[in-house]
Amino acid sequence: MVTADPAKGEPCQTPTMTSVFVSRVYRSGHAIYADVAAYTGAGSVVAARISVPELGLDGPTAISDEGGGEQDLRLRLTLPDTWGMGESRRVVVQACRLSGSDPTTLRVLRAWQR
Repeated sequence: MVTADPAKGEPCQTPTMTSVFVSRVYRSGHAIYADVAAYTGAGSVVAARISVPELGLDGPTAISDEGGGEQDLRLRLTLPDTWGMGESRRVVVQACRLSGSDPTTLRVLRAWQR
């Protein structure tokens, strides 16, 4: 079983959403996607989402299952017309621990637009 390991991602121990990955992104599609790996202990659950703070945007929250180990989650954020094609914005992947006390981490595996 894979357990939470800081070498495999950023800690997400707080009960409120905290930035675990920040990047400047140029818009080239209609939505941003990210596949992330959540590493949890047996009693912990992690939540994650994509945000664009300067536009006040938060994507839907993806929640891991209980049971521990590594779980892959897909995050998605539909981009509004106010973010013009070719413009860059700060994009943030946020995560938090919803329950449990086991160490939890989150790692971005890949991100893309479509």
